Amino acid sequence: MDNLIGVDAIELWTALVARLPDVDKLHLFELCKPPSVQERIGFDERWNAFRDHAEQVRAVHDAPFWDALVMVAVQKGLLDEKLMDAVEFAAPTPDDFIEITRSAALSGALTDLRRNAGSPKSIAVSSCVGKEGDEDKHVPMLDLRVRVSSQARVAAVRIGRRLLPGGGVLLESGRSYHLVGFTLMTRVTLHRFLACALLWCPVVDRLYVAHHLLRGWCSLRITAGGGNERPPRVVEVFG
Repeated sequence: MDNLIGVDAIELWTALVARLPDVDKLHLFELCKPPSVQERIGFDERWNAFRDHAEQVRAVHDAPFWDALVMVAVQKGLLDEKLMDAVEFAAPTPDDFIEITRSAALSGALTDLRRNAGSPKSIAVSSCVGKEGDEDKHVPMLDLRVRVSSQARVAAVRIGRRLLPGGGVLLESGRSYHLVGFTLMTRVTLHRFLACALLWCPVVDRLYVAHHLLRGWCSLRITAGGGNERPPRVVEVFG
């Protein structure tokens, strides 16, 4: 699989279907942009100052914005129900999936998605790729939040080897990195994988893990669109 270096996420998923005979089908869906902080909370003058303080904490500590927001809210005694609801907001589970069978994927069906580049929305793929009896089968995947750099890339691969002993790839999306594994997991082992990934925060995106644990499956963007100029690309293959 070393020849995956440089391929985009669409080519990667075509290769994964070919490599993993137990993949029955892929489930794709449009990513919806979540409401902004202001839309969730409705900032007034007091909240504007509060947000500015959170932005300062974020910049100084390189912390996720919502972590900074909660830290400042606790310090100022402003952790009210409105903010708690905003923190717990989760995008609704997609109800309209594009299903691509194994044979269609191997025949190049995914390549048509490249036409999505000018779309206002990106396309994502679900980790769930079929069933074995009553058990869902999942391709493990993970979002990282470190900024792209040579040091972050080395760290991401090392963490990938720990979390995915069966091997996988590291993708780079321009802003950060993503991991995809080569060994299918059950829902139980996927949850264990995500729990173990939390040990590697803040390199791992904590909110990604939390929301996908609640959802029961993972997802990653595979196309451009939605303000993203290009799809993620494979930069490392590890075993």
